[in-house]
Amino acid sequence: MKGLSITLALSLLLTTIGAPIAVAYPKITKGSVTALAINEQNDIYGVGLNQNVYRTTLGQGPWVKYVGPGVYQIALSGSGELFGIGGDNALYVVRPGSHTWETLTGGSVTYITANDLGEIYGVGLNNAVYRTTMTNHNWEKVAPPYVTQIQITNEGTIYGLGGNGAVYKTVPHQDNWNRVTAVGVTAMQIHPDGTIYGLNGTGQFMVWRPEIDEWENRSVSTDIPLTSLWISKGGNIFGIGNDQAVYALPG
Repeated sequence: MKGLSITLALSLLLTTIGAPIAVAYPKITKGSVTALAINEQNDIYGVGLNQNVYRTTLGQGPWVKYVGPGVYQIALSGSGELFGIGGDNALYVVRPGSHTWETLTGGSVTYITANDLGEIYGVGLNNAVYRTTMTNHNWEKVAPPYVTQIQITNEGTIYGLGGNGAVYKTVPHQDNWNRVTAVGVTAMQIHPDGTIYGLNGTGQFMVWRPEIDEWENRSVSTDIPLTSLWISKGGNIFGIGNDQAVYALPG
């Protein structure tokens, strides 16, 4: 299936003679990673148990060390910068061609994401949302406290996971969050096509179905429980299993 997208390959696996069949998630890598970031070329960056960052390319071999230890969550910009949160909750960056962390801002964030416009957004220690850039070096508050995880669209919409397990959205400098989904997930990601995916409390893969106002379970009995969920900039969906390996998920 060389040349097929992950979504198309999984669609072929999930269907036979027009009838759906139950298959386990395909394992993409062996353990052990705790967080991911994936670019449009399907280069996968993973935070190891030792907080080194490793890199592999989908279907092309084992993890290779990319940069030394110090971070527990990472994000990629559209131009190739790798951002990470250190144990001091400061923001660090590895520039393209470098293999060294540089300090970008002081400590105050627990979760980060980046868009293709050179902006980095973070969830603060107070659960408010902040924004910075490669040249600013300071955090600007852009959304009120309420969320634990965020995703940003290039159009400026901020999606956040509330402490109650529902997904909300807002825009910078708006003073309130608007609920988008029902409660029910402990992790969420926004697909480039706008679809909202999540994990429930037992690690099952969920998709929000706005037409019926419900979360739909996409897992089957053979699937390993997932601990986190990630979507590449190209739209491929991945999860980290409770064995700390990476799996491809159906879109």
